[in-house]
Amino acid sequence: MGVTSPLEGTIAVAAIQATNLQFISASPQLIYLLGSGAATQSLVTFKVVDSSGNPVQNQEIILSLLNPNLAAGLSINALGNTAPVPKTSDASGQVTVAVFSGNVPTSVQVVAKLPVPSTIQTNSNVLTVASGKPVQKAASIALGAFSIEGLEID
Repeated sequence: MGVTSPLEGTIAVAAIQATNLQFISASPQLIYLLGSGAATQSLVTFKVVDSSGNPVQNQEIILSLLNPNLAAGLSINALGNTAPVPKTSDASGQVTVAVFSGNVPTSVQVVAKLPVPSTIQTNSNVLTVASGKPVQKAASIALGAFSIEGLEID
């Protein structure tokens, strides 16, 4: 039997590289105008993954509103903010950002983008900003021909 001597050396391991972004959720997908008394904020979540689909933590992601309708008053991350927001992925590779409604019904998407390489990005599903929840006191049903009991009251 031959005797072998141990070998020593250093193996360089490359850092995990983010190769894709995934839209996870927007909760809720329907928000209402500021001051409507209903939900005015949605939490939008993305996930950064490597080439094997494993989550990548501590990865910077830039989040922004896609075609922000400035007249609508939409905000991202904080009320009144329309500037892109840098966030860092957590242990599960996820980042979450708040989107706030404004004062005009509209739709909006959030864009998540890796700063390097800048070609990797994805969009959220469309969020809808509605005018307000329907309430009974603001609804009316009327007939073309009034009943004798109601006369002109609907």
